[in-house]
Amino acid sequence: MGASSTLDTNGNAVTWPYYGSYIGTSFSTPIVAGVCALVKSINRCLTPEDVQDIIKLTADSIQDEYLYPGLLGAGRVNAYKAVSLAQTYHNQNDTIVSNVTWSTNSFRGGTIVIDSLATLTITGTLHCASSARIIVRPGGKLIVDGGTLTNACTGEMWQGIFVEGNRNLHQTEANQGTVVLRNGAVIENALRGIRTGAPGDNWNTTGGIVQCSNSTFHNNRKSVEFLSYADVISGTNIRDNLGSFSNCTFTVDNDNLFASNSTAFDAHATLWDVKGVTFEGCTFANATTAMTYDRGYAIWAIDAGFRVATLCDTVLVEPTTICQCPENKATYSQFSGFLTAISASTSGNTYYVLVDEAQFSNNGTGISVSGNNHVTVTRNDFDMNSLPGTITEGTGLSLSGCTGYLVEENNFHRTALSSNFPFEGICVESSGTAANSLYRNDFSHLQKAVRVVGTNGGSQKPVGLVCSCNSFQNNVYDFYVAASSNMSPQQGSASAGADNSFLKTSSSSLYNAGTVATDYYYSGATFSHVPYNPTSNVTLWGHATANPCLSTLCGSGNVLPPPGPTKSPDAGYLALKAQYDTLLSEFESRGYADIVADPSEDLHSQADILSARLALAQLGELERELHTRSGNAVRALLRDTLLDLPALESWFAATPGLSSRYSLAEIEYLSGESNALTLQGVSALLETEEERDEYDNYMAFNALKEALSGYLHGHADWPSATETQIAELQRIADANTGRSSVMARGVLCFFFGICEDEDFTVMGDPRHFAATGENDISSHHQDVSMKLYPNPATNTLHIEFEGLDDPQGTITVADITGVVVQHAETSQRGVTIDVSHLTPGLYVVSFRNKNGVAVRKFVKM
Repeated sequence: MGASSTLDTNGNAVTWPYYGSYIGTSFSTPIVAGVCALVKSINRCLTPEDVQDIIKLTADSIQDEYLYPGLLGAGRVNAYKAVSLAQTYHNQNDTIVSNVTWSTNSFRGGTIVIDSLATLTITGTLHCASSARIIVRPGGKLIVDGGTLTNACTGEMWQGIFVEGNRNLHQTEANQGTVVLRNGAVIENALRGIRTGAPGDNWNTTGGIVQCSNSTFHNNRKSVEFLSYADVISGTNIRDNLGSFSNCTFTVDNDNLFASNSTAFDAHATLWDVKGVTFEGCTFANATTAMTYDRGYAIWAIDAGFRVATLCDTVLVEPTTICQCPENKATYSQFSGFLTAISASTSGNTYYVLVDEAQFSNNGTGISVSGNNHVTVTRNDFDMNSLPGTITEGTGLSLSGCTGYLVEENNFHRTALSSNFPFEGICVESSGTAANSLYRNDFSHLQKAVRVVGTNGGSQKPVGLVCSCNSFQNNVYDFYVAASSNMSPQQGSASAGADNSFLKTSSSSLYNAGTVATDYYYSGATFSHVPYNPTSNVTLWGHATANPCLSTLCGSGNVLPPPGPTKSPDAGYLALKAQYDTLLSEFESRGYADIVADPSEDLHSQADILSARLALAQLGELERELHTRSGNAVRALLRDTLLDLPALESWFAATPGLSSRYSLAEIEYLSGESNALTLQGVSALLETEEERDEYDNYMAFNALKEALSGYLHGHADWPSATETQIAELQRIADANTGRSSVMARGVLCFFFGICEDEDFTVMGDPRHFAATGENDISSHHQDVSMKLYPNPATNTLHIEFEGLDDPQGTITVADITGVVVQHAETSQRGVTIDVSHLTPGLYVVSFRNKNGVAVRKFVKM
């Protein structure tokens, strides 16, 4: 094999003119290595085995092979053929039409379609190129049984799984696509791990079924995305979504591929307009060292009902007779490392949100509820000893613009007071004048254990927010009522003291900088019941009857969930309501409202003042009891697997107060009925300028919902909002009148990326997480701005930066579903991009550099 020359076609010896007399393996190795490099440069997703196969498949046969049997291998390497094959290798599309199992490692670069009646089971590792996606058609099924779905190309994320359905059909495996993950299955490095709908914005394909157990979602921009779907039964009932996650791990860490794909972590799970998705014993973590703006959410929901609960090993447990899972049988849900671990907002949808026995640590905010009524937050542990990223404020639970909540037996704690960062346990903002309660919670080593902002009661309202039977220890402020704010003017009563426990408060147990004075009732059972250093507008009333402070969760005969909801107000409730109506009529006819508003002895007799105050207190006790009974019934109805809309209507119709009237109107909208008559009736109940402003804003918001009613009346198609409608949402949000503004802000942030600041918000995709001031580029460059023009744009879009010291960065254009459609690097303060190829619609332009992210939206005509 060492000859220095060969023969030409005439048989003459020809000496090799370039490399001398070298042949054999020493000479062929660098040639093959060079072809390998060429092949890899064309398709960098190829594995070493793929490159070997390509070179063998494209080698030319040698005519004289018979002279050297077994010595010439696959033949003579052909670089041109090898490079040509590499361009399309494994990029073909696959359609699964029967039951198939993939148990070996494989590579896919195209689209895998699982057809109806077919099942693809993956037990090996599937390497997916950046263009790869799996589509599960209605009636088809994907099972990942211990297998792994991951990226194939170094530094490139893949598209993910799209489980399609039919939103007009019931949620069964015959009607919808199904994805099952089990036995250690892994989905990683995907832009969307699993989406319940087709690629793009065809909302008629929603309804896919996702059921995951003992599985891991790792370094996905978004692990699971549930799109709008309601399984309506008989036109008046809505059944729970079959989506479920049991003992699953959702995590991102520093090995992620976000930066190399010009994106950022968004959320582990997003839910839009679905009911009853469950998360039991799941772990959610953001283990990156990312800055604030990339910390994202664990669960981000709008108009969605979901349940976060403990996974209980029921082998030795009878779940119908206990309230709490034994600790040695329990796997608790855990959340750590997020900007906000759980965020629930609404545009008026009444689906139920329950978070029970979960563990929160190292989050900016543990749970944020915006506008959702009748949520349940119970028995959770909020460890507030640290904050992730560059976040500088910590909140355990935020309740904004919502009412009817059950908040009980949660623990908000630090091991010591922080001198650097403010920490608060619960912030309640604008819950209105209805009866609400924070009950039997523990708070320790916090700056403000409970902070109250906005209207949460009123001087002429007998009810409002009451805090009772809570335990406070080593806090600076236990109750802190902010300026121009209020809570119920009566905390506790002579017949049952508020009986909170205050120990080692450093500043004040009851700090009231608000507009309404407080009467605080407590029993003398223990010295700790006496508030420490209350402000001058707090009057203490001792010697009240002791409050037994019994659990409402695990008391005798009271189990979670209850055996069944009460479908309509019972006789006892109706009798109580009749008593309340009679007393209210007398209160109004005798002019007691004017007396309570101005109890001057120059205008009224002392006897009339005393009678008015007594009547107001009686009204308060009756209304609070009515709200307590109604709230328990409504929450039971909401958490039923089959939501009975007429039953909810009957309860809201029988419950006093403004919030119940608005809730009734929202149930009517969800049922497909007209809510015009109910909303007209609300106007007669308005008493203050603040209530009238909120009514006007709410009516405008309701009109937007009506205009955007989509495939099913009662389910607003927010993504289809026009620029004019988006501008109206911004006006409603900026009006800041109450719950309608809170709901508008939730819609703007979730669907359009307009979260805090129009010019500089924080982006994971157009449905991204809320920004705070320290996250903006503007916090580093005070005068920076990004301008887009013309807007709307037809062919070209001009982008200009002002006040930016370093314009070096990345520009990304994404559509409304978050799919990146354009990407470019820039070092100029002005750049023009071609948008002529884009389909008409709303797009989001983001600019990212080392200082942060700037975002603006534009419309392509």
